[in-house]
Amino acid sequence: MQFINLLKKELRQLITVQALATMGITLLLFIFLGQIMTRTTDTLEEAVSSNSITVADMDKTDFTAGMFESLKEKEIEVTLVDISLPEDGNYSPVLEEKGLSSLTVIPKGFSAKVENGEKAEIRFVNAVSGVGLSSMVDSAGDSKAVSCIYDYVGEYIAEKEHGVSTEDLDRIKDPLMTVELTVANGKTAEVSPSSVSGIMMAQSFAIPFAVFLIVMMGSSSIMTAISTEKIDKTLETLLSSPVSRISVLLAKMAAAVISALLNSVVMGIGMVFYMGGVIGNAAAGITTELEAAPGELGDVMNLAQAVSFLGLSITPGQAALVVLEIFFAISIGLCMALILGALATDAQSLSTLMLPVMLLIMIPFFVSVFMDINTLGTAGKIFLYIIPFTHAYAALGNLMFGHTLVFWGGLAYQVVFLGILMFAAVKIFTSDLLFTMRLPTGQARGKKQRS
Repeated sequence: MQFINLLKKELRQLITVQALATMGITLLLFIFLGQIMTRTTDTLEEAVSSNSITVADMDKTDFTAGMFESLKEKEIEVTLVDISLPEDGNYSPVLEEKGLSSLTVIPKGFSAKVENGEKAEIRFVNAVSGVGLSSMVDSAGDSKAVSCIYDYVGEYIAEKEHGVSTEDLDRIKDPLMTVELTVANGKTAEVSPSSVSGIMMAQSFAIPFAVFLIVMMGSSSIMTAISTEKIDKTLETLLSSPVSRISVLLAKMAAAVISALLNSVVMGIGMVFYMGGVIGNAAAGITTELEAAPGELGDVMNLAQAVSFLGLSITPGQAALVVLEIFFAISIGLCMALILGALATDAQSLSTLMLPVMLLIMIPFFVSVFMDINTLGTAGKIFLYIIPFTHAYAALGNLMFGHTLVFWGGLAYQVVFLGILMFAAVKIFTSDLLFTMRLPTGQARGKKQRS
């Protein structure tokens, strides 16, 4: 009963209305960003696949008419509009009058220059009304039509001046057929390495980011709570009451773990929405062929299936092991914060004590985001793997690419590291060290010298 009461007290200190509000705002923010990314991606895809172009034909010749017919044959919708060319070169009033955001202008004399072997001019006018990815939508929709216009003029010149047929011109412009293969975990799939890398980067970034935030928030909360109790003398009063010091310690650890797990759930749900918006349906829209044997193609798969076939997607078993390493990383961070918080004597010393924990969390995080830790030299790997949080950041990659010895060794190292910290925490809380330990500060040294 005493433990339950202590746990409730600690939970009330850590899970406050402000903390719950912060979690709710964080979740809503991730969901909002994910929806924005999804909507922007869908709008871009719709614009690119719309295959339409608005043209102001100032030349009005048989050549331009034939060019528009070739566009229609390629299922590109051509909308012709009549405009008056602005004398000052400002197309803004023209776009506003016609209600357009983009316009292709073919000047007078365009056909004559093409037929005379001169470089003809064509103008592509696009209105930019904002910043961000959405500002690219209108110009993206014209890309296919613009490419077809270039092809039409190029084919005309090649056939008229050099006698090159359309088939020969296509072979000259695109003489090779490129087949990209990706090899991973002893398997080969006919899929672009850049596509696989994009999926892998989005997948592997989420876990280190979540671990980083959870450990940072949990450590900061418990360090602040224990140091405040010590500075305000409430901890001394609590430990003087007929309550087991082990119960006090366990209650604080249990409350911190519950708080961290609650944060992790909120962060996990938010990351699912966000990453879903970032990735979109890209994996489902790209197809690949599996090379079952040299010169023998197998079944057609989409990118997501290819990633799974190559062993680069997380399985339920791997997810459970990754969660286990994350749990030990969180527990280590909380235990370190508990011990360091007991050293604090004032707000200044608390800020100083938070620095080593933050560095231990941040250094491997930024390294793991930008590179694979296992590609570093021996000294670099030893340095990073000594930090217990590194193993949680690298857990997914180690499991995916068969570095099982590194993974299990890291898990064992975390267990031993946590055991040592727990032993130290118990020794501190069951002795007078809790009240006699302190961080030497300039203020303390000054008092000592004056005395």
